[in-house]
Amino acid sequence: MTSYLHIRPQASQETDNTVKISAIIEGKEGSGKELWFRLPPEHLSSVTERADPLVTAMIFPAMRNATDIRVHGSVSLSLLRNLDEFQAAWNCWRPDRYHVINVIADEEIAGDVKVSDKAVAAFSGGLDSCFTVWRHTTGHCGRLKRNLKAALMVHGFDIPLHEPDVFANAAERSQAIVESAGLELIPMACNFREFGDDWEDEHGAALASCLSLLSKDFSIGLVAGSHVYDTLLFPWGSNPLTDPMLSSDAFPIIYDSASVSRLQKAKGISEWEEAMRFLRVCWQGKHKDRNCGGCLRCIATALCFAAMGVEHPACLGVPSLDEGVKRLRTLRIKPVAVTRLEEILAAAKEAEIQASWVGALGRCIHRKRRQNRRSSSKLRQGTIELVRRVLGQDMYYKIKGLVTQ
Repeated sequence: MTSYLHIRPQASQETDNTVKISAIIEGKEGSGKELWFRLPPEHLSSVTERADPLVTAMIFPAMRNATDIRVHGSVSLSLLRNLDEFQAAWNCWRPDRYHVINVIADEEIAGDVKVSDKAVAAFSGGLDSCFTVWRHTTGHCGRLKRNLKAALMVHGFDIPLHEPDVFANAAERSQAIVESAGLELIPMACNFREFGDDWEDEHGAALASCLSLLSKDFSIGLVAGSHVYDTLLFPWGSNPLTDPMLSSDAFPIIYDSASVSRLQKAKGISEWEEAMRFLRVCWQGKHKDRNCGGCLRCIATALCFAAMGVEHPACLGVPSLDEGVKRLRTLRIKPVAVTRLEEILAAAKEAEIQASWVGALGRCIHRKRRQNRRSSSKLRQGTIELVRRVLGQDMYYKIKGLVTQ
């Protein structure tokens, strides 16, 4: 007998100056858990009646548990078609973890028609999302420009739901940024993360779900790209390949700025006063409504500005670039992040920046490369020893020859 993950949309409820849009999610055990979105009541008119955002939110849990989805509501046929391809991609990348499942809806609606040309962008207050707002409101993206009218900031993603005051502070700063660009900030809360267990894989689906909830009034959802075409790594939860597969024909999800590096983004927003005052790139600090000034993300972002000849924003909390690079020496930095630091160093050298932090960064990168090589070597040797103990001496020598080549 086929087991289903049931999605049962509920009537919207208005309480405490918020509107709750929800669905009861039932697994094979029959126990119901609520997936919900909350937003100000003035935005209820933008909320779609279709179950598209609910299906998008639950696609990863269903794939992970190899459980078909049964939707007790209407879903866009074009979204279902795209989700078939989305599943195929993730099943190819991680076949041990994600299975291809069926999505069955009470009604599949064909012939989607866009309701307007208005776009809404996911917004965190970080460099990527600030750049997306900047380039679409100033027209610095040519024919790619969209009619951006609003920015959506979600509580429950990088700021936990149990910290409402922290989110309110962060949203106030984000509102100052987007309103200076002529946009409206739409705050939303969502308990998506209660259903997931791998945010790195699932964050693209989370963003697409929240954006598509507003598809009754908006026709385009913009997701600020965090990776550039020539440095793409798969699998990663938000990327230019699978993000558009989280779309319907009437509400495409666009992975924005995949051709623009963080260096170029820093240069782009450098003359935008509000962004330089309220930029928030940090999610590791104790206070999640501001930057800690001591993590890799804060320091690397400050270095991006400096490498482009721009004084780094005080809001990043980095006391000085020399102190920032000194701090980097104490952090564990993965190879992919070391590569990004190398790009910053190359840009600084190309600009002939003579500051002391440039030489210090070069020495830091050299040190991190050595550390990562040693860690990689230890991991390989550990794998070899495990093979020797489990599979025996003969297989040990065969594997050792392959791994140490």
